[in-house]
Amino acid sequence: FQMIMKKQLSMQCELKNQDNLIQDISCDCTDVDGILEYSVSTTYSVENKLYTTEDIAKWMDEFLVFFREFLNKFSENDLDDVKERFRIFKQHADMNVREEINRNWDEIMKCEYMFDRHEREILALNKIKINELREWFDKYTRDENYMRQLSVHIVGSKSDKMPSIAVEYIIDEHQHNDEEKYITKVGQYKKNLYAYPAFEGYSN
Repeated sequence: FQMIMKKQLSMQCELKNQDNLIQDISCDCTDVDGILEYSVSTTYSVENKLYTTEDIAKWMDEFLVFFREFLNKFSENDLDDVKERFRIFKQHADMNVREEINRNWDEIMKCEYMFDRHEREILALNKIKINELREWFDKYTRDENYMRQLSVHIVGSKSDKMPSIAVEYIIDEHQHNDEEKYITKVGQYKKNLYAYPAFEGYSN
């Protein structure tokens, strides 16, 4: 799904960028403790005074409508092409020991222990049909009983125009300290760190 949307996002962004509305756009899928989060992120230049973050949000809503129409025209053969590209991407062997260690260690840290994840993902993807993909998209982007949407607007400005703002819990002498800090006594530094509780993973 991400592979399909990412291409359409890029194409629509190029069309819209004729008036410099969007500087960059991306979509991502993240598994957070078993909860699947799908995000679409955009950035635009603060130099552009013609638009606001609300205009960006409106464009993203319009894109979701466009993408729904795009999926209606997306055929089963088109989806098979995407599956094949995904299969080739997932079936590449680890190039070195470091890659294999990182992949398996990530499974251990999450307490999931699914060391054949890539193979399982390919098998699961092969079972998906285009109608199921359309139903999933409608369910989690249009049905308020299932969707949970968070829209975050972060408005920045040039650093030379930023006023000095005191931050709660940070004393004044730390506000404007530009000196670089180095850790020279690692052992002593570690003793002063707060030890957070160990993360307890979940299992299916």
